[in-house]
Amino acid sequence: MKKLALVATILFLVACQSQTKEQSTETDTQADTIDYLSLGQQHAQKAQQKLGGNLKKAMQKSGPVGALHFCHEQAIPLTQSVVAGDLLDIKRVSDKNRNPDNVPNANELNYINQAKAQLAAGEQASGEVLEEEDKMVAYYPIVTQPLCLQCHGSAQTDIAPETLQAIQKLYPNDKATGFDVNQLRGIWVVTMAKKD
Repeated sequence: MKKLALVATILFLVACQSQTKEQSTETDTQADTIDYLSLGQQHAQKAQQKLGGNLKKAMQKSGPVGALHFCHEQAIPLTQSVVAGDLLDIKRVSDKNRNPDNVPNANELNYINQAKAQLAAGEQASGEVLEEEDKMVAYYPIVTQPLCLQCHGSAQTDIAPETLQAIQKLYPNDKATGFDVNQLRGIWVVTMAKKD
């Protein structure tokens, strides 16, 4: 009887230890999981703050025409200046691009269409992450605000004639006008190193 009680106690302790190890392994695995959606969003926000802050300064100093010249010369280099560490690349693209270098690829275009559908349904466009070989690529919406319309709104009602003239001179193949507030202007594409 005592032997049976001893064996039962040992089996109970072994079972408890095994459960504790399983729970510990689950916790370790969860701790090792990287939230690429949040990580990518941090990178996109950092780039947006840097770009947006400089764009506002250019707008205050020289108006929409000055902001256009700033974007034409500095937007891509300034955005790329935040690339470091696990961030491999960051860019903005749009199906209605202004800069010919900002044309989306097939995956980016799929996300753009998805985000537009969410906004059209009255929902907030959410970010998305895809795994591509050894990289994680995240997409985040860029939604128009009232200030954006001075360069991206209606050519008839929102954009001043001198601004429209500067757009046509700097971007002869421009597709980035005709927007209203709360529409998808484009997306951030954040490419991150996939960690083992």
